Amino acid sequence: DEIDRCVVHLKEEIFEKGDKIMGIGKLYLIQEGHALMMLQEKGKVSGDGENENDGAPKKKISYTMPGPKLVKLEKGDYFGDLWGSSEQAKNRVVNVEESMKCLTLLDSVIQHVIGCTEGLKSDAEKDSRWIRMT
Repeated sequence: DEIDRCVVHLKEEIFEKGDKIMGIGKLYLIQEGHALMMLQEKGKVSGDGENENDGAPKKKISYTMPGPKLVKLEKGDYFGDLWGSSEQAKNRVVNVEESMKCLTLLDSVIQHVIGCTEGLKSDAEKDSRWIRMT
């Protein structure tokens, strides 16, 4: 039911190569084309596994270095900062690399359809990530 009520509010927007999208206050669903976005990665260490001979744990460790990471956004991806609340999101820009068609949905429409979004907002503020999926 919520999806049907959101769909009627979707707007099509066309962006040209070289356009920059701030992405604050909207959800962008990429239909055609692609763009690049810089994300700030946190470093992390992970490891697990077991020794093939005796089943004892072995140290298989992988590292992800902290720092900027260039991410390609393309058909099927979505992005945006629906609440425009984090300083990090205000400084993040999506650079259109190829003519791009998106369906957009305003945060006010999402809040109206879903109702109270304070729980979602506080989760997003804690995480401070943009919405993105591949």
